[in-house]
Amino acid sequence: MEKNNNRINCDNDNNDNYDIDYNGSDKIQGLTIIENFITVDEERELLRNIDVMPWGGLGLLPNPEMKRRTQHYGYVFSYRYRKVLENLGPLPHFLDFIIARCISQGIIDTPPNMCIVNEYNPGQGIMPHTDASYFGPTILSLSLLSPCLMTFSPVNTEEGSKNNNGCSSSSSSSCVILRESTFTINLEG
Repeated sequence: MEKNNNRINCDNDNNDNYDIDYNGSDKIQGLTIIENFITVDEERELLRNIDVMPWGGLGLLPNPEMKRRTQHYGYVFSYRYRKVLENLGPLPHFLDFIIARCISQGIIDTPPNMCIVNEYNPGQGIMPHTDASYFGPTILSLSLLSPCLMTFSPVNTEEGSKNNNGCSSSSSSSCVILRESTFTINLEG
């Protein structure tokens, strides 16, 4: 990992299996972490806007089977069927400053058409998975209120095995950027 100007870049020049050394010697292709992507005031305002919107999960539509609260903007994604179910229209305006910053910093070229907000309780995680291809080529994850740890595992389809690797954002307000090569060959958990 290279740490430069609050940016941790975890690129790897080859697609071999690799171990992440938290001291920074090894890299994950297509993964970038930007620490302090939003300010404390921006985080507070974003949370204020999120908190007044309706939640799903925990028995509520959409995705009542989820064991966490979720909000879907742009499209409803079914975790059970792993597909988009419904077009909800444009993203809410409270995301505009994040989208503008991502475009101005060259993270994305065009505005995204979907946003999913997930609320995780302390110690709660997600099952290992590979993100669906229609989410990318670039997926952004913004951690709010607490640090986030993501573990990545390249999948060896010939043997059906995986080797755990990891990369961690060290603060809330960090933006994790997953480029196509990361989320098609790795599992998050």
